[in-house]
Amino acid sequence: GDFITAPEVSQLFGESLLIWLMTQYRTLNAPSNIQIIEIGPGKGTLICDIVRSAIDTFPDFAAALTTEEGDEEEKKKKKVAIGVHLVEVTNGMRARQKESLENLQNEKAIQEKGYSFQFTDDDGDVADEKME
Repeated sequence: GDFITAPEVSQLFGESLLIWLMTQYRTLNAPSNIQIIEIGPGKGTLICDIVRSAIDTFPDFAAALTTEEGDEEEKKKKKVAIGVHLVEVTNGMRARQKESLENLQNEKAIQEKGYSFQFTDDDGDVADEKME
């Protein structure tokens, strides 16, 4: 049957989860590299809410999810969110999650801060296309 999950109702769920993630991050003395792995992410709403809020509210946490690419000048502008992982078994849902992340990446505030995402194929290789 049809059902709806908390992230689909309100961004507050993702923001609340981010607060918990921040407490864990700070408990670990704010490591420079972290990963968020969401299993069965549905449409990708939760991860988008978490990443969006982290970029706006906790830039140190958001930076720990990324690697910077390019030469020294470009590194200030290009941040690839390599610490964000979605685990999904169906191609249809993978396509929907990619669309959600593309929409997030196209938001003005995200673009201004230079964040992007990359996708891997089933073998774990980075797909030919990288969202830029």
